[in-house]
Amino acid sequence: GIISPEEFIQYLEEEHMSSLLDMYIVETVLQEFEDREKVGLPIVPVSVNLSQSTLETIDVVKEVNGLTEKYDILPDYLIIEITESACVRNPEKLREVIDGFHQAGFRVWMDDFGSGYSSLNVLQKFDFDLIIFDMRFLEDFTFESKGEKIFRHMVKMAHDLHIHTLAEGVNTKEEYNFLKSIG
Repeated sequence: GIISPEEFIQYLEEEHMSSLLDMYIVETVLQEFEDREKVGLPIVPVSVNLSQSTLETIDVVKEVNGLTEKYDILPDYLIIEITESACVRNPEKLREVIDGFHQAGFRVWMDDFGSGYSSLNVLQKFDFDLIIFDMRFLEDFTFESKGEKIFRHMVKMAHDLHIHTLAEGVNTKEEYNFLKSIG
């Protein structure tokens, strides 16, 4: 049956085994790319989340780069996602990892921005290519509210910093139109 990530992720993290799952997912994606390429199907970029403990326990850039070389897949097709919470625990290590991924040709996205750890320092200190706004940031969305103004300026600030933006969990036409209007 289906097992929710909430039921097992914390145990993998506690036992420092998240890297096994993360690398399995990366390799599965790359195998799928290889299979698609063999039968002439197009390959479209896929993003994979890497856990905080993976970033700290293995040379994740070397491992991911090795897998893309093994499957002869360009880094353009594999996007690395790192949750905003990972920016808090070991910022120096994270900066090193992000730089390593960029040097190897990967794009790095920040997932869940606005879900609880949001800090402008994250945008200042880390070189993300895209930030994914968690729609909980706009939970009580209404036009002309504080939330709408903050969100509008956060998107503008990200764009001014040459960081692309994406919003998850858009539920209404009103939210869609608002997000489209601010880019």
